[in-house]
Amino acid sequence: MSIPNEYWDLVDNISGMKGTEKHVLTFLCRKANPKQNYSSWYSVSEMARINCISVASVKNATKALSDMGLITKKRIKDSSSIYTLNLERISQLGRDNICLNQKEEETANPTENPKQDVGRANNYPSFSQILAEGELNNSYKNVNEDVNTGGTGVRKKVTHENLSDEIIAFWKAIRIHVRDLYQVERFPSRPSQEDIDAMEWAIDEMLPNGVSDNDCRLLCIYVDDELGEPHSVLNPIVRLRLAYGAHEWPEMRFGEKFWQYMEDYNPD
Repeated sequence: MSIPNEYWDLVDNISGMKGTEKHVLTFLCRKANPKQNYSSWYSVSEMARINCISVASVKNATKALSDMGLITKKRIKDSSSIYTLNLERISQLGRDNICLNQKEEETANPTENPKQDVGRANNYPSFSQILAEGELNNSYKNVNEDVNTGGTGVRKKVTHENLSDEIIAFWKAIRIHVRDLYQVERFPSRPSQEDIDAMEWAIDEMLPNGVSDNDCRLLCIYVDDELGEPHSVLNPIVRLRLAYGAHEWPEMRFGEKFWQYMEDYNPD
């Protein structure tokens, strides 16, 4: 079982994907049944076990592939899902990227606009939509700022010009949580590198549906429920990452428990 041989080069040439997303796409291509419209059926935990990646990574990857139009997902009764490949979309994105690469080689123009993730970059609001009036604005672009990294007393240079909309939205949710739940007004308006690393980790490991204000706030509340009130570290996502890394079975202890937490909170 597999996709036709002529599609493999096209799969290899699709860009704008994370490594786990390409890995899961390749797995589904290998397992696709041509007699069943190039589909296969697995549970998330089974795919995670076979591919040696986390359950969260599988959820994030299949959602991203679905958003890009490369697969369709249909849940069935036994907690498994049917994943159907869209060979037409694979062909389109694979050939588009080949053409783009050829054009770049011909022009060799270093000033071309960088490529955006297909189906992902435009799903998130702009800075002006994310930031509340009177808070951050675009004036910090192209500015290096000294950011206090916490109890170490070390100050570290962080460049904010390349922060993604996802990180900006996530940081806003964290600031609101700290202000409303911890009653802390003087919390940094801009994230340190440790904050950024923790948020990027959480997006990959803990947020299978991507970044939304509701899920980010829910994750912060979940951390307080699981780890108690903060002491020296106020950012709940940094606290979660530290606890996750110290646990012997972190995916079961935190990951799967939080996904159930989300399902209970959002029964739809």
